[in-house]
Order: sequence, then structure tokens, then C-alpha cells
Amino acid sequence: MFPKCFAIVFSALCFLLLVVSSCSKKGGDSDGGDDGNMPYVILDFHVSTVSDSSVTLAWTATGDDADQGTAATYDIRYSKSSITLVNWDSTTQVAGEPSPRVAGNSEAFEVRGLEKDSTYYFALRTCDEANNCPNISTCGPATCFDNIAVSFADPNLDQAVRSVIGVPTGQLHRSDVINLGFVAANASNISSLSGLEFCSNLSTIFLSNNGISDLTPLTNLHKIYELQLNVNSITDIAPLVNNVNMAVLMLRGNNVSDLSALALNYRIHLLDLTNNDVSDLSTLVANLAFAATDTLYISGNPLSQAAIGTQIPTLMARGVTVIN
Repeated sequence: MFPKCFAIVFSALCFLLLVVSSCSKKGGDSDGGDDGNMPYVILDFHVSTVSDSSVTLAWTATGDDADQGTAATYDIRYSKSSITLVNWDSTTQVAGEPSPRVAGNSEAFEVRGLEKDSTYYFALRTCDEANNCPNISTCGPATCFDNIAVSFADPNLDQAVRSVIGVPTGQLHRSDVINLGFVAANASNISSLSGLEFCSNLSTIFLSNNGISDLTPLTNLHKIYELQLNVNSITDIAPLVNNVNMAVLMLRGNNVSDLSALALNYRIHLLDLTNNDVSDLSTLVANLAFAATDTLYISGNPLSQAAIGTQIPTLMARGVTVIN
């Protein structure tokens, strides 16, 4: 049996940030005052388990004075980006942090209410009764998700994915494909992309010269940077409307006519629409992010007089290289 949820943790141990803390030393005694000794930095802070909405953190308690006694408080933070002392105040502090145990004891804390299919980083500071705190300990990233079974309807796509992830046989689960960054299977007789929707970290897809018509499985793959689908059977690119981070989109030799899905794409750099059914380029004209240093291949399309006389000159005037 596979567990319901699977942790993607890129480091079993978490690394100490070598940044000097600016906590003050006020002087005093060991009875609630400052004795000049702060807690040791925790070196084994790590992600223990992950569910679809929570992450359990674990570590070994340090002391009030170096590795002796009992510290006063824990400050646990999380963020969707790496945590340092520079961005510490902009991170989210968890609610209900545990009271520190005596030095040397095992600690654990579950951070709940996290977003499914989101990746988080975590950090921990331990402070004494005078609020002396050492450097922070960090860990992560960890991704929350259900470890459901995954299958690819097209056996040729299934084989292509398995060759990349190194799992030649057996049932695939989301944990097997969640870190898949690229798929390259040009001219592989692939007709269906079903199953790719579970590969949420895909950034590069090379699937030219196949029989693909439906792009629906790509709808929520927001990390796609380069998509090559030349010479397929694509008429509708509406499923790409949310893929606003694509820099390279190659659709040469399809049957695309409507470009409205590209209206909000602010990173498009190379767009190849050679030999399609495009007549109107107003979507590209309205997308002001498509500009200097960008390239459009548009030959072999039934371009309207407006496209030829007005839209292409407008694109060229703002720096787009148009090859027609």
C-alpha cells in the first residue's frame, strides 16, 4: 500500500544559515535575566511527513544555555520561497508552537492548513528567557499532495515518461512524476496527453510530429516554459490560457486560427505559427509584452488585409521580428 500522501523533500537535514544574529546581551542573572548564553542552533531541523494540507517538522531540542537546560520559546515560520534573516519578517509564523522541552529531547510539530499542490520552506529559531536567539535553522522544500495512482492513456506517452523517471514497469503514482521536468518524444505516434496533468513541474515539452489534438491536460501546468508541438492536429489552444509563463511556443503545421489564449502571456519570446489557419493578429498586438527581441513566424497563414497592412507593421514597430 502506498501512503495517502508523499513528501517531496530535497534534503533530509536542514542547513544552518551562516548569518550572525543581532540579539542583544543585556547582562543579568540566570533567574529570568540575561546570563550571556544563548541556545545552540538546531542542526537537525527537517521535514518528517507530509499530507495534502500539512507538513510535520521534527528536530532535537537545544537548551537555554547552549545545549543545557530548557529554552524559552520556539519561533517557527514558513513561506513559499527560501527563508533567510533578510525576509524573516515577511514570512508566516505558525500558530500554537510547542513549548521547548529539555535539551536533547525529540520535538515534532505539524503545520496545518497548507495549500494542496503547493511547495513550502520552513525555518526555526530558538530563544531563551531574555530573547537571545541564535541563527535560524531552515528546511524544505516540501510539497503537499495526494499520492494518487497515475496512468497515461497513450502507451507511447507512458513509455516516454517512464524512460525519463526510470520506472519501466508497475503502477505509477504521483510521487513518481511530480518532479518530472521535461518530456521529449517527437515522432512517437502519440495521440493523447492524458496523464500529463499530474506532472505539475513540467517545464519543457517536445512532442512534435505526433497526432495530438487535445491540449486539455496542459491546462494547469503553470510552469511550462517551452512547448513544442509542431506538426500535430491542434485546432484549439484555449487550454493554454493559464500558461502565462511560456517563453517558447512552437505550433508549426497545425490548424490553429484563434490566438486569444495568448492574450495574457507576458513571457512569450518565440512564437512559431507557420502553416496554420491564422488570419487575425490583434491578440498579439494587444499583448504589449510581445515586443522587442521577440520573434513571430507567421508564413503560410491566410492573413487578413488588417493583419498584413496594420497588425504586422505595429508589431515590427515595437521591436518584434516578424518572419512572413
